[in-house]
Amino acid sequence: MPANSVQTLVLLNGYPGVCKLTIGSVLIPLIGGRLLDSHSVNNVAFALTEFKSAAFYDTVRAVRAVADARILALAQSVPVVLTDIRTEGNDWGDEDWARVVKLAEARPPLCVVVVRCAWARTSVGFKASNATQGASHATRPWRSGTAIKAPC
Repeated sequence: MPANSVQTLVLLNGYPGVCKLTIGSVLIPLIGGRLLDSHSVNNVAFALTEFKSAAFYDTVRAVRAVADARILALAQSVPVVLTDIRTEGNDWGDEDWARVVKLAEARPPLCVVVVRCAWARTSVGFKASNATQGASHATRPWRSGTAIKAPC
């Protein structure tokens, strides 16, 4: 683990395709932590249930509960980076945000980074040209972080 590593919970928040997993993969060796990508959690539900069905949401909740328990069992010195899309104004997003806050209260501090990509049209389709950090929302217990630029 790097000497400058600090215990923290990092949430890379952004829409699909904005390089959250790429940024997390670059960040983990730098901070000596663990990476839990949203696909790792959601793929069980996608494979075994109908999308947006009650069974889908129950499956995601169950997998997240196992993942959260494993996160809490890690040594406090091990940073954890999560990737996901956090949106407001819907029951599912609000429920999951409450879960993240509860996890962060048990394993502070929480650092939320909003990831956005500027998309450039190329002859081979769409490709991300730049990944950047966004500003944190004042009403949430977020800390601003350092922008990490990663090729997407």
